[in-house]
Amino acid sequence: MEPQRESAKSYAKKIGRAALPLTIGLGLLLSGCGSEDLTGTQQLTYDGSTIEVPKKAERILFEWTSFPLEDAMALDVKVSAVPEDGGGHYAGVVADYAKDAEKIDTDDMDAVRAYDPDAIIMMGLDNTEHIRELSKVAPVILAGGPGVDWKENLRMMAALTAQKKKGEKLIADYEKDAEALVKKWNPNRDKKAVYLLSQDEGGTKFKVVPGSVIPTLYQDLGFQYPVKSEERTPMLTLDQLAKIDPDYIFMDGPWLYQGQSKADTLDLLGQDAKWQNLRAFKDGHLHLGALFEEGLSGTESYSRMYLLKRIGEELSS
Repeated sequence: MEPQRESAKSYAKKIGRAALPLTIGLGLLLSGCGSEDLTGTQQLTYDGSTIEVPKKAERILFEWTSFPLEDAMALDVKVSAVPEDGGGHYAGVVADYAKDAEKIDTDDMDAVRAYDPDAIIMMGLDNTEHIRELSKVAPVILAGGPGVDWKENLRMMAALTAQKKKGEKLIADYEKDAEALVKKWNPNRDKKAVYLLSQDEGGTKFKVVPGSVIPTLYQDLGFQYPVKSEERTPMLTLDQLAKIDPDYIFMDGPWLYQGQSKADTLDLLGQDAKWQNLRAFKDGHLHLGALFEEGLSGTESYSRMYLLKRIGEELSS
């Protein structure tokens, strides 16, 4: 005897009952139930010290240091509070990012207590008594130590703001993009590169941006810094540049902001035989324009990500 076939209507009801728990589960997940509990505190380890902080700090007082502000920029964290005189310690795009932050007189403990921060980030070189007083109000994280690299700084900010996964993704993406540029433009990590600030319209005198200020170019992309000088910002003449003869030249100058196009600037420089004979000029690796935005440190997370993008754009242009 042929088994009775189930009607389409009956089958649909059965499927609906089976799917109901899944639908409820998805609804709970989307509504936030079952997600990580961000109430309470956590143990944050940073720069060799462990401190108890909120699982998700939102009211962060950025006291006396611009470096963590770059980590906030990289993670798209709202800057909630800065010192009243904070503008003296950061400028440009960093100051613009923090422009809407509440201004706190951090020398007035009553004002700090009234703000009631979840955490305070400041430099370890600050007055120890001031640090001690602030730590009575909220956990104090001493940032910017000489032995701490940008990744640890970013991870600290990511952990403090409950964005660990985002922090790790930013680092992984940066390393992946950097390695792609190395593979294409500097596979043996032996190419020489300089970033120059031209001091005249004729392109004969330059300030050299030191390697310590642009580690993206020299540490992460492996280019060689060819200038031998004990000066923090060395000066070069065109003759000295010719002796170095770098493979890549990145150059900025005031004439680029006075109505002179990059193409016109290249034509002008090309009229000088010394420029014509430079390896970078002949190979099409003279790149004109600013790599930095005003206010960036050059060494911290947002700086590195911004610089990596700009260098990649210039190399590919």
